[in-house]
Amino acid sequence: MINNVDFKQINDLIISVKLKQKGAVESLHKAFSPRLYYIALKYFKGDTAQEFIQDFWADIQTICNKWRIHSHGLGYLIKVAENKAKTRLKRDKLKTSRETCVSVETMANLAVSSASIEEQERRDMITRAFLVLDELERKIILETFYACKTIREIARKNDLSKSTAERIKQTALEKMRVFLSK
Repeated sequence: MINNVDFKQINDLIISVKLKQKGAVESLHKAFSPRLYYIALKYFKGDTAQEFIQDFWADIQTICNKWRIHSHGLGYLIKVAENKAKTRLKRDKLKTSRETCVSVETMANLAVSSASIEEQERRDMITRAFLVLDELERKIILETFYACKTIREIARKNDLSKSTAERIKQTALEKMRVFLSK
């Protein structure tokens, strides 16, 4: 027994939740909450940890339905909770990075309103270097730097492998560097 809850008891509670028995979720909540709370605090702080716990319990029926009867229930719930936490961290990180990106229109307005002659000349050079690229290279550069998309998203959208999209991006950047160094 670990923390007054044995493995068979967790397995039985998961089966009860799968069968939608009355009070099963509450019993599982009593048995697994201390571990879930520990996992939430391991990955998150404050309100985010509480939101994570609530999201986990909101999905408990789906989580239990995916469990295989002959497997270790406690280990399964711990692994699901940790995977959900890691996924949420990645999603939050990606969301934060996208919020910092500036739209193309905002960039254009900013360029017009605060451009000195030197800055405008640099932008013109970059624009000319951009025109050296072929259509797919331009599209990948625009989506990477102005639409703030990941290489994986760009590859999926253009029906390319991730490595091919990355190679095209690097080739395009090198073409622009060569053009600008002239």
